[in-house]
Amino acid sequence: MIYKKPIILYNQKSGSLKKSQAKFDLIYKKITFNLNLTEIEVFLLKDIAASDKRLRDLIHKKSNDLIIILGGDGTISSVCNILMEFPEEDRIPVFPIPTGSGNSLLLDLNITNPMQAIDRFDSENTIEMDVIEVKELESAKTRYCINLIGMGFISDIVDFAIKHKKRFGGMSYFMAVFMGLKKFLPYKVIIKHDSGEFDSDKVFF
Repeated sequence: MIYKKPIILYNQKSGSLKKSQAKFDLIYKKITFNLNLTEIEVFLLKDIAASDKRLRDLIHKKSNDLIIILGGDGTISSVCNILMEFPEEDRIPVFPIPTGSGNSLLLDLNITNPMQAIDRFDSENTIEMDVIEVKELESAKTRYCINLIGMGFISDIVDFAIKHKKRFGGMSYFMAVFMGLKKFLPYKVIIKHDSGEFDSDKVFF
């Protein structure tokens, strides 16, 4: 399949592209060359609410046939959660390029950097991936998880890092570990899954 109307969702706050127009320009040129296009529409992800609305609109209108994601796991997760709101036949393929701090999903696929991801792009061999549907027991709020989901200590670390990333950059995760140890106490958790239930008050994460 030849993609004719791809769109780049560009998270300017993602780790390796933060405040780096030169890196973005290099990646953009390689994408257009590898996809044999002269130019590709670029959408900057700034305001979350506005970005979600724009993404829903483009999926609904089918104005683009490929979503290229420049960001990390959080950006990929946000996009895929919106895609899951639509019937399977209306979902647009995504092409994630690792520019975040962790890039866990793409590391699972043995992709370690943006150029490697672009070189491995093959429109004829797309990958279908299962997602985990997670519902909170009390609120029934639903989220979709691509490769992992965390709670407890690990979530405290991520929460701290997100809140302090502007000030401390990548060091935020390192600092968050020590800050999280202050309240490193077990808590009660109930997990209901397809095969039964897990119930314990000795969970750390």
